[in-house]
Amino acid sequence: MANIAVGGGVTDIRGSIGGTCFARGRGGLYARARVKPLNPKSALQVTRRAVQSAAAAAWASLTAAQRTAWGSYALNTSWTNKLGQSINIGGSPAFSRLYTLALLAGLAAPDAAPALDGHASGTVATFTASEATQLYTLAEPSLGWDKDTDDDTLLIFIGMPQGVGRASVPSRFNFLQALAGDSGSPLEFPLALSAPPYPFIETQRLSVAMVHIDPSLRVSVRNVAYAFAAA
Repeated sequence: MANIAVGGGVTDIRGSIGGTCFARGRGGLYARARVKPLNPKSALQVTRRAVQSAAAAAWASLTAAQRTAWGSYALNTSWTNKLGQSINIGGSPAFSRLYTLALLAGLAAPDAAPALDGHASGTVATFTASEATQLYTLAEPSLGWDKDTDDDTLLIFIGMPQGVGRASVPSRFNFLQALAGDSGSPLEFPLALSAPPYPFIETQRLSVAMVHIDPSLRVSVRNVAYAFAAA
């Protein structure tokens, strides 16, 4: 499905219609033939499909009252689509989003919808990276996730390294690790993250995406930080 913004004419369009895919690059809007992705059945693909299947099965097992509560939560919580527009999604997508992220983080996904509407606070942090160590080092977040709060979780995702001249958001982020808040023994920063899935070299543009799950089990919008790899 494509997202289209109209004015006197079409002002923006993202997604696919038929065999054509629409997107925006540094030069503006462009269209290309839609290509059916390969299906190599990699470990990552298999894992993602298993998680999605588990989320669908979990939704089917909810009671009617639980589904209604998720529908109410989704109706009172706004998301942003590819065009930057504020939209509302249904209870099933809202549940699936929390369920899949909770599985990645090693949390027990609840059946009940969050008691509070809205999203968790978005997390803002910076990082550095070294070609010599092949590691990303995260500075302590200034907003959102709190290392000193129990049951507060930050999920870290890594984008594919880009050339120094690139300035676009990576099309895909791979889950790297989850950071757990702990009032008794909080993490110490700067923090060296787990080994990333992609090797990188000096001057490449790197990206880290952060998603916060707060103690009430609300999920934040995704924030992305960028840095250029050092020697």
